[in-house]
Amino acid sequence: MEESACPDRESDPLLDSDQAVGGSRSANADWIAAVLAENEGRLIRYAEKISGDLDFAREVVQETFLRLCRQNRQRFTKQDSSYLTKWLFTVCRNLAIDELRRDKKMSSLASDPNDPISVAEDSRSPHQLVEQAETEKHVSDLIDDLPMNQQEVLRLKFQNGLSYKQIAEVTGHTVSNVGFMLHSAIKKLRERIQVCTDS
Repeated sequence: MEESACPDRESDPLLDSDQAVGGSRSANADWIAAVLAENEGRLIRYAEKISGDLDFAREVVQETFLRLCRQNRQRFTKQDSSYLTKWLFTVCRNLAIDELRRDKKMSSLASDPNDPISVAEDSRSPHQLVEQAETEKHVSDLIDDLPMNQQEVLRLKFQNGLSYKQIAEVTGHTVSNVGFMLHSAIKKLRERIQVCTDS
């Protein structure tokens, strides 16, 4: 995304009054920039898991933040701090799914083990790194074999750190259903990993 938090802010009639966005332009730009810095990477990874396409994911996340620019900031600052996270993931998910439906190319939530989510300096040996990459690919393949709804809740919980309540709000499932899906998915993964290690 570009450096400017809301690129069309000056020319957007929806944003012409300070009251429409809940405060001064500078304060809102700073707030949007902070929200962007904190959430952009997580949202891109999430949208990429839905679509399987990094460029598509970036476009969806850009549209998500453009929609945030059009919202009244006070809507988020007066709520529980998790409300903003839930809103961002819900909007991102809905935009991605809607666009994929329009394109009629709904793809799996497959992950690409050759595309690291983050690159960090590592003191492990090359052998240890290869071993870890193989293990991650194996687990990723096992996750890909799960039903789509279980894949989604696993990724929202463990890759994006959302709570059960936030996952329920993002996906439209009940909190207890989210808990059940996570429990079932983890149980299936344990069983499959055990079978693999026993053979």
